[in-house]
Amino acid sequence: GRPDPLDSAVSSRLPATVPGRMIPARRIGVQIRWRTLECLCVALALFLQTGAVSLSVFLDSYGNLSALGSKVMQLLALPVYLVALVILARHPPSFARALRRNLPLVMLLALPFLSVLWSISPSTSLRRAIGLDLSVLLAYAVAIRFSPRQILILVGLVLGASMVLSLALMVVAPHMAFMPWSPELRGVFNHKNVLGWYAALGAIMGGVLATDRSLGLR
Repeated sequence: GRPDPLDSAVSSRLPATVPGRMIPARRIGVQIRWRTLECLCVALALFLQTGAVSLSVFLDSYGNLSALGSKVMQLLALPVYLVALVILARHPPSFARALRRNLPLVMLLALPFLSVLWSISPSTSLRRAIGLDLSVLLAYAVAIRFSPRQILILVGLVLGASMVLSLALMVVAPHMAFMPWSPELRGVFNHKNVLGWYAALGAIMGGVLATDRSLGLR
């Protein structure tokens, strides 16, 4: 298959010339390949999906997310949905094939919409069901456009960046980096448990990537 910029960049090898669509950026005099733009947008979408942005300014004194913070989080989900929809729209055969190969998952994703029928708040249930399925579309986009090895690298870089930012926030703004009324670190996340989940996942991915000597990662 074609050499991929993601593999080439991580392994410190110059990528081979890949014929493909070029997206000109005339103002800065450079050209960006669609694949490179795709990788960057997916990485940004994954980063936003983790919630790895400092919403501490939207938390009250008890550590709860304010109404403004909730709206900001909802707005931050829109770029994630947009990236997923654009990628899947460009590759409908691959998306349809992925759906056919895992019909039980498709049926499971349809259940939240069915629950609207007996929900005490149908509008809320419908809105959250739509948000859930749009979020899962990002997983489909990543699955059909990246190999398992590339997914490990991509997610590893995203989680690594969030861990570094969490440590940097502890130094720059400790009043935002720690839980209110307790000394636990939460970093760029809104709760210490979320930081713990991603730190554990990042450690597992780091161990898996360390076993692949061909990448030359340290």
